Amino acid sequence: MNAITLSPASLEIPNGREFTIAVNVNSDQEIANLSLAVSYNPQLVTLKDVTEGGLSRTFGGERVPFLKNIDNATGACTLGFTSPRQGRGFKGSSTLAALRFESKAPGEVIITTTNVSAMAAAGGVVSLQPQTARVVIR
Repeated sequence: MNAITLSPASLEIPNGREFTIAVNVNSDQEIANLSLAVSYNPQLVTLKDVTEGGLSRTFGGERVPFLKNIDNATGACTLGFTSPRQGRGFKGSSTLAALRFESKAPGEVIITTTNVSAMAAAGGVVSLQPQTARVVIR
C-alpha cells in the first residue's frame, strides 16, 4: 500500500517529556519528489527538531536535497525530498524524517500528515494515503 505512516501510531507519555514520531514512506512506485505537511496542536507540544531519515541514503550515497521547515506558532512542519537523479526515484519503505517533540501540557494531540504531493520518476502523480498518530499526555 502506498502510504505515509507515522510511528508509533499511538503513544502515552508524561507531561514535560520528549518523544519521537517517525514519518515513513511506503511506495510501490518510484517517487522522484515528495512534499508534505505535518500538523499538531502547538498548545500541547513543541516540535524541537527534525532529523533526516534513512530514505535519503537510498540513492547510492548521493546527497538528496531534503526540505524541513518548522513553524511552532501554527503547529505545522513542511517536509520533502527531491531525487538527485533525473528519471530515478525512491521505491520501497523507509523513514523520511524523525520528529522530536516535547510535551507542554496534558491532553490529547493528533499528529496528521496533510498536503501530500508526490511525483513519480516516470512522470505523473503517486497517490500516498496519509495516516495519523495519537499522543496522550498525562
